[in-house]
Amino acid sequence: MTNFDVIIPARLQSSRFPQKVLHKFYGLPMIEHVRRRALLIEGVSNVLVATCDNEIFELINSFGGEVVMTSTECVNGTERVSEAAFSSNSEYIVLLQGDEPCFYPQYIEKLISYVKQTEGDFYNLVSSIADKNILNDTSSVKCSLNKQNEITGCFRQTPFVSDFSFQKIFVKKLLGIMCFKKSFLVKLDELNSSDISMHESIEQLTLLENNILMRAVEVKKDIPSLNVIGDLIILEKEFKLDQQQKILKTIL
Repeated sequence: MTNFDVIIPARLQSSRFPQKVLHKFYGLPMIEHVRRRALLIEGVSNVLVATCDNEIFELINSFGGEVVMTSTECVNGTERVSEAAFSSNSEYIVLLQGDEPCFYPQYIEKLISYVKQTEGDFYNLVSSIADKNILNDTSSVKCSLNKQNEITGCFRQTPFVSDFSFQKIFVKKLLGIMCFKKSFLVKLDELNSSDISMHESIEQLTLLENNILMRAVEVKKDIPSLNVIGDLIILEKEFKLDQQQKILKTIL
């Protein structure tokens, strides 16, 4: 039987919104919103937070959650999750960002279902793009797909000049939710690092440069995340207007 753990990387230092994972949202710190919602995912063995900050460690402990301390030297969330994965006994690890309080548990259930049906080391959750302004919004990462739903490129501003109706077919938004085979994840630091990846803050570029196959699992609706303080308005709107978000909010 294939087992899955969810690991949520979290740290206090964020260049665009410091300490955002501790920001109170509907009565709970942002990171706790994410952790509790992850507990609703069917087919997951464990949910744990990976952090290098004592404040986050103590916070998760106070809520009765599982948390592991990681090195302060981790340069991104994937490195943090890779280190924490040694505490996992599952075959696959789902990386869920700590600034995604609006994700739908069924999205990750769809991702898990796809992983079980295929053979691969790395999967990304993506969504279609309804607003053409997203194509050049540098706060979100987009990707291009081939007809086999494999990721062929990643970027913050679209390099394509064709009309939006055509671009929507093969340009998708990366949602920051990934699934790794654990045996692959714990060896990621052996890959040749990518200067472009570091400069653009797009971790997937390192994998592309190393010819790693990246499969995409598409969902219809985008998930708003917390990148800058102005995103709080978007999150508030999502919680108030989306019926499914209202239901999930009452469960939490």
